[in-house]
Amino acid sequence: MNKQRLLILISAAVGILSIFLPWVSLGPISVSGSSGDGVLLLFILAPVIIISLIGDKSKNLSGAKLFVTLGLGVLALIISIYTMSNLSKMPMGSLGVGLYLSIISSIGVCALPFLIKENK
Repeated sequence: MNKQRLLILISAAVGILSIFLPWVSLGPISVSGSSGDGVLLLFILAPVIIISLIGDKSKNLSGAKLFVTLGLGVLALIISIYTMSNLSKMPMGSLGVGLYLSIISSIGVCALPFLIKENK
């Protein structure tokens, strides 16, 4: 599998995994992303995984597949940052690792197509 596709696939999988990790903690109670906006990330990042797996896996993403991947990555990033801004306003809560991972993975989905380019 092409390095670019593989890293995008891993980044999207980490984003989906982040949904099930704590996004906010209120003392001993933590709430995962699957209880709120994180569910949207599942429906946004799952197609990124599918796009990474279809077509000629030895070539970089290009054309419509590249633009769809970038669009979905930007959308996932916007949702994650929006959620972070809303949750950070809570006076007693602290942000959890899942929310940070969702932002990092969304940045990865957006940036990796530009950072990793293999010519074959």
